[in-house]
Amino acid sequence: MDFSAPYLTVDQAVLMRQGWRPPVPSSIAGLRNLQLCSERATTGARTILDRITPQKAPRLANDPSQLMYDLYNDRCDAVVYDADILGAARAAAPERYGPFAGRIVTRERYGIAFPKGSPLRASVNAALRTLTRDGTLARLQKRWLSTDVSKLPVLR
Repeated sequence: MDFSAPYLTVDQAVLMRQGWRPPVPSSIAGLRNLQLCSERATTGARTILDRITPQKAPRLANDPSQLMYDLYNDRCDAVVYDADILGAARAAAPERYGPFAGRIVTRERYGIAFPKGSPLRASVNAALRTLTRDGTLARLQKRWLSTDVSKLPVLR
């Protein structure tokens, strides 16, 4: 598999369940005694296991829809997932979710997957460069990824 040039860089965010009553955790240590959830086989799951090292085994959903369903239905205290995706979900339905605790810096880069040796890769990379240079990608991110997650506090 080959990938395009990156078009988005994201961190992991921690989004609390609706109705969260105690103070919102302000550090990675403050997350350790919570029931955390993420999607199976993702950076969020690795972040929980390797960096947060929780006291309780995390719940790992098979897909993002199940992950958000688990958070909404109080199966977890918080989810750890791509910050921009959580920001868009919370902006679309703020009544379903609680506050953000913050973000954990991972600097993942999104790209488009191609079959190995695909002749389309060069054209897509050229288009991505143009969309970046002329500001189109930034405008699309502002419109569709409506929460500026870069303003969330960094959890250490």
